[in-house]
Amino acid sequence: MVYSQTVCPSQYADFYVAGGLSKTSDIADDLKKKILSIQYPGKKAVQIAAKNYHVMGAAFMTCQMIEAGLNPLLAIQVESMAANLYRGIRLCQSIEIPGNLFWDLQRHREVAFRPFGKTFEEIVLEKAMDRARNKKCSVKDTRTDALCRLLKVVGAPADISRPQMEKRTQDLLTNYMDEMIASGLYASWHISGEVAGISLPCSQAQLWGPHPFLQWLISNTEVHVNICGNGLTMDACRKAVKKIRSWEVDFDWTVSQHVAGARFAAKVCKQYPEGRSSFEAFCNK
Repeated sequence: MVYSQTVCPSQYADFYVAGGLSKTSDIADDLKKKILSIQYPGKKAVQIAAKNYHVMGAAFMTCQMIEAGLNPLLAIQVESMAANLYRGIRLCQSIEIPGNLFWDLQRHREVAFRPFGKTFEEIVLEKAMDRARNKKCSVKDTRTDALCRLLKVVGAPADISRPQMEKRTQDLLTNYMDEMIASGLYASWHISGEVAGISLPCSQAQLWGPHPFLQWLISNTEVHVNICGNGLTMDACRKAVKKIRSWEVDFDWTVSQHVAGARFAAKVCKQYPEGRSSFEAFCNK
């Protein structure tokens, strides 16, 4: 059936705007303010993508579960768990490589036994640039040497003899450092990866590391308390904590949207007779 023969809303319809499904199918205003303050400081709500597809998708999937005979309250719980799992898997995928690289570098002989007064960021940048300048990284080295692997991950040029190439390599390393540090700290503070031999998705639950209040204090004030350790500067620690808090609020955002969509479905959807489905009239006139 061609698109013009359906009654589905167009891609520009208000139906897809936050709250378009119903006035109550949206996240709380307090959470919106939290998202803005942590992820988009200085911006207004109208400037931020609502990601309302999470609400719509959750409503659809929950309705399908209810139609199939699942209790509506149980369907909401299932959808909420699925949202947590989705966000955890996505986060684990993004922090796995930089997080592992951070801890490999922490254990690297040249980094671990750095001169007194040298920070983690300084020694990593210095040693990585030295390898790039002197072309010390063979294919084998990228597997065995964390500094060479860092150069490969950031996409450093093979030849940095020209000044612009050296500057580009230094910028690539510096920019990647923030993501790498935050990934390593997140993996060490939260339930993630392999625990007791069991592979788990990343979680919002924190078992180790500094108290959440200290993290809030560091990211929201100018208090000079380095809660990160590992040879990091105060500036690097503050950046990492802010990024980690941003990842944590992503869980609240996604799960709340899925719960909002699921609750809407629980109100309007019903079980269908066996062998029947709402798909029979999906987008038909």
